[in-house]
Amino acid sequence: MIDRNNELDGFSSEYYAFTEGNKNSFSKAINRLLGETFLVKDKEEDYDDYFFLAEYQTMVSHFLALIDYEFVLDYANGLAYIKTMENRNRVRLNKLDTAVLFVLRLLEIEAKKQVTSDDKVIITLEQVVEQLKVAGLLDYAKRPSFYLPTLRKLKTHKLIDFKGNVLSSSTQIQILPSIHVLIPSSGLEELVSKIASLNTKVDTNNGGNLDEEKSNED
Repeated sequence: MIDRNNELDGFSSEYYAFTEGNKNSFSKAINRLLGETFLVKDKEEDYDDYFFLAEYQTMVSHFLALIDYEFVLDYANGLAYIKTMENRNRVRLNKLDTAVLFVLRLLEIEAKKQVTSDDKVIITLEQVVEQLKVAGLLDYAKRPSFYLPTLRKLKTHKLIDFKGNVLSSSTQIQILPSIHVLIPSSGLEELVSKIASLNTKVDTNNGGNLDEEKSNED
């Protein structure tokens, strides 16, 4: 159980010594964490906030514990992120979101065989759609705009990045290392098995939710 008095003491002792500039930087970085979940060191817009949080990691951890979050600094993947300790404020994914997420991880594993660890992993929307079809989750490819809500949701939470508001089959999607947190490292067979567990086809006329005629799942 969290000792909130101890967490408050640990936070306030450092915060009171902050300059006004550091207080502004702290507020900005914390609000971004709460709104975006992940900060990615290799993204230009995250770079300064990532290193600010890394420098004051202990104080940040004390503050976030007060509001029931665990702060994680993942040096190996260049990530700063938060995890809820009270099972609150979780993002709800529909069937299409989940299927695309698993497919992205599968494509990333395959791509990593051909690039160095420092290279960005970039795939195309066409590859994602093709893999969804191979997995039996789509009968046919919908127009690229069908996937925009799902890709926007994953982009908002720093799992992928892509440019523009109009999609095409050739749209490039960067898979960010934060995807490892949601889908930890596993062999291809295990990941394929997880995708196969979603074997009910996505209802392309129902916003990416399950086809209720083919499944009793929610």
